[in-house]
Amino acid sequence: MLSIGQLTTKVDALIKTVEGHGDKIDDLRLKVSFVKGAIWVLGGLFAILIIAATWYFSGKLSITVG
Repeated sequence: MLSIGQLTTKVDALIKTVEGHGDKIDDLRLKVSFVKGAIWVLGGLFAILIIAATWYFSGKLSITVG
């Protein structure tokens, strides 16, 4: 049978382990959030670039084709 002292020691060790994992998970969450934000920004910039290129070349192509 375990004594109260042994249980307290095990619970304290468990708390320290869980706190360490919590910090790692929070760090990973922040990195994933940053990457998702960067993907949204790059996607928006890419869409603007495609729209600008289409607008620019649509006038140029009609001159050469027509």
